[in-house]
Amino acid sequence: MSTLWKIGLSTASYTDATLFSAAGLSNLRRTLHSAQSDQVTFTFTSQAALTDASAFDYGATYIVWRKDGTSDPVRWFVGACNTIPRQGSSKSETLTITLIGPWWYFEAISYQQVWKAWSLTEAELQDITKPRVVLGQSAAGARLDSGAQVADVIDWLILRGVPIAKGVIDTGATFPYDERNNVKCSEVVDAMMRYLPDWIAWFDYTTVPNPTFHFRKRSNLTPVSISTAGAPLSELQITPRYDLQKPGVKLIYEKTVSIDQLTYNIVETDTAGDTADYEAIIACFDLQGPTTTFLKQKVEVADMPTDAWSAANKKAWIKLHAPWTNKIADGDFGAIALTFEPAGDHEANILVKGQIQDWMEDASFDPLIVEDLTLIFTFDYLYKDANAVPRLSELIDLKITVKATNAETKTYSVLDSFDSGEETPTGVAAALFSAWNTLHFDGGFRLVESECSGTVFPGRTLNLTDGIAAWATMAALVQEVSEDIDTGHTSVTFGPPRAIEADSLVALFRALRGRSYSMHRLEKTTGETSGAGATELSGVVCKNEVSLHPSDKKLDVIKADIEE
Repeated sequence: MSTLWKIGLSTASYTDATLFSAAGLSNLRRTLHSAQSDQVTFTFTSQAALTDASAFDYGATYIVWRKDGTSDPVRWFVGACNTIPRQGSSKSETLTITLIGPWWYFEAISYQQVWKAWSLTEAELQDITKPRVVLGQSAAGARLDSGAQVADVIDWLILRGVPIAKGVIDTGATFPYDERNNVKCSEVVDAMMRYLPDWIAWFDYTTVPNPTFHFRKRSNLTPVSISTAGAPLSELQITPRYDLQKPGVKLIYEKTVSIDQLTYNIVETDTAGDTADYEAIIACFDLQGPTTTFLKQKVEVADMPTDAWSAANKKAWIKLHAPWTNKIADGDFGAIALTFEPAGDHEANILVKGQIQDWMEDASFDPLIVEDLTLIFTFDYLYKDANAVPRLSELIDLKITVKATNAETKTYSVLDSFDSGEETPTGVAAALFSAWNTLHFDGGFRLVESECSGTVFPGRTLNLTDGIAAWATMAALVQEVSEDIDTGHTSVTFGPPRAIEADSLVALFRALRGRSYSMHRLEKTTGETSGAGATELSGVVCKNEVSLHPSDKKLDVIKADIEE
């Protein structure tokens, strides 16, 4: 190898690193993946490799440096020592070292989000982190597109101390909320990529001080072209994936709307392309629908008596509200005068049934009025004494207290609570159509060079020239690159991401079936459980009766006078 290769701890510089050749290291290989663990392997061979202490410590992070000619050295790989298997035979003893890239952190660490929760000790809402997550929602409750969701995962890993940097992350599609428990960070990235087979995730190991993570869609990647005419390309296999090229996408969003005790279903659709074609993708999303509850109060009122009422109407009203007066025949009543206490203007109705609550309003949106009002009926009447002699009673004041109000006979209502439910996302069908309508190519080949050039790696799109015309612009996603530094051979695999089954529709429909709409998304910012608590009654509570003054006692006094 004319290229110089060195290895050293991540805390050391290139100058302090050790040459591979000087340390007796060989068989250097690197394998790069999209959204999987990258790794580097090499071997140490000696007569005592089976028993001697290893120069590499498990768990320690190392940098592999590459220096071509007079150019500056670059970081070729950064990874933790993952395994150190030993092998021995009568001919040689070998120590194999494996360095693994930062993706293993994604697979080891659970993704968590910030939620509001009530603290009993502090008696206030506090921020907590927990592994219940709502994919597509930020800590502040805002929507996240697929790119922003992955960026939030990277922020969480960096917060946990993972030695990576956040690179370029493209704006993606906004999918419906997806509530999950106990998911790894790698699963979140996979969940976003299952919908869209034209996205790729990879690490750039040349950056200082840490590898940089990128998450981008195919149309924004840098293309690389390789000629199919002769060396260095060999063993080419390529397949156009017409089976993945879908003519249209139709998404059906179902919501259950709840208004008090009434529930019904509504359906919204989002389409792109030719959805009438039998090969079109037809999928259904469950969304949380809006929930509305009202406070309701039924009120019944009656007209307020006036002094202008006829004598017959006054008598009927008195007998209805003062039952003892039913003993008096209509013809035995004297003249009836009506006054009010307090005097002056008053409301025109009497509350008969129901309650006047603080939230109830009149036609002008002013609060309803309700107040105590005493009606004073002044009259005398004829009665017969013990000897059946008609006598005239003294003039009496019959006082009846009522609730005077400007309310009307009807059922009043006001909005008690409203949850708008999950907002229907827009543009999802167009994003899926763009990803699944484009013709993908998958396959692989080998490059045979004197030195592995490293020009093809995940994060690039691949075009093949000097072959079929469509290959020159196919922009195939590079999914895996395996480099054998000692031989100069590079194996390349391209196409949709097979690791998450995006090379078939299985990935998409698993994403659709595995999604759960969020029942707790509002709790993230409020700490309140949906439906918790009870509505309190307020305002003036009126019983279904009137308050009477002691008129019966007045009658007893009259009878006592007669007996005397």
